Amino acid sequence: MPTYQVILVPATPDDIGRWVEAATEYMKLFRGVTVSSDPSPGNLRLCDVVTIVGGADEWGYDITARVRDARPDVKIDYIRASTPEELKAVLDERVYKGERYGTAEPQPQPSEPELPGGRFLVGLHGRADGPMEEPDLEVVRRAKIEAVKLLTTARPEDVGRLREIRSDMFIMARLFMSFPRDRAISPEEFTRAFRPNPPGQVKTDLQKFYDQGVRYFEIHNEPNLVIEGFGASWHSGAEFGRWFLDVVRELSEWFPEAKWGFPGLSPGWASAERPQDMWSFLRQAESAIKAADWLGVHQYFGSISEMRADLDGIVREYRRRWPDKLVMVTEFSNPYKGVPKETKGHQYVTYYRLVSEIPGVGAAFSFVCSASMYFEHESWREEDGRLSKIVDIVARR
Repeated sequence: MPTYQVILVPATPDDIGRWVEAATEYMKLFRGVTVSSDPSPGNLRLCDVVTIVGGADEWGYDITARVRDARPDVKIDYIRASTPEELKAVLDERVYKGERYGTAEPQPQPSEPELPGGRFLVGLHGRADGPMEEPDLEVVRRAKIEAVKLLTTARPEDVGRLREIRSDMFIMARLFMSFPRDRAISPEEFTRAFRPNPPGQVKTDLQKFYDQGVRYFEIHNEPNLVIEGFGASWHSGAEFGRWFLDVVRELSEWFPEAKWGFPGLSPGWASAERPQDMWSFLRQAESAIKAADWLGVHQYFGSISEMRADLDGIVREYRRRWPDKLVMVTEFSNPYKGVPKETKGHQYVTYYRLVSEIPGVGAAFSFVCSASMYFEHESWREEDGRLSKIVDIVARR
């Protein structure tokens, strides 16, 4: 049976013809070869070998991870080339030697990141402004939640109360600080609020949670928003990346076992309140992302179709770009006022199922268990203690 081989090239619709022409002599010698710029599962479904031309710089994302997502078991052959002319030189040499594939060993594939619970966990964001209250604990208990995200403004005692509900409850915390619009918060000021105080003084919030055994910490929140420091504490993804690295460097000396998370960003186009869109911010903060122990992601949707599109365009894209990094969806919700809580409950069950199918995602935390104000359309319970329909629907997942 002849071998079917796809040569994937980083071509645009305008120059694909030049890439095909570069492979003409190679395709004459070796049967079953096609040239394409489409790494989709449908295009790679029948091939035995994928020859990847170029890398992340040429493709704009981790092309190897994309191919592995489409065909986990396919054989991969690599060619380092950025132009059709460079590709032609490599293929002409193979034709001259009569060698269909390169002699170099394929690039090593990154291993899947270790999940903190050993599997995907169904998570919930704790109370948005303050300690967990008794109705919040009932939400966690009734909905059979497996992981909880807390803010460092919560009580450290909440950790023990949550583990009374489930002994293996996974708990992470976000380092919370208000960021004024008119004054910069330096890395030194930020870390000063969280590093340990001298013996005999009151413990800082981070120190209290660390002493309770919490190890996963998300550093800040949606830093591409003005309300979260953009324009005062930093003016770009690159500046925030340097700020993040300084914070991690300082706090790691005090909390050596901590796992530091790069925060979830506000998704969407650039605007007055979101001066930089998510992807351009992330590109500029690449060095910080590489240094982070894990990556936070935020996703919001109004429908199942929008949910599916964003799972591919956001969560899967994170995994494609950074295949060695654990991803945590630290916030997801349907924030729209006109959607009934019952509908949201069914959407959340679908979301948990779909995101659990993405390798390398450790947990997804729905926003939010409760809040004293602002988030009544997302809260899983009312301020009078009544539980919404979301709770029982998620419990029946």
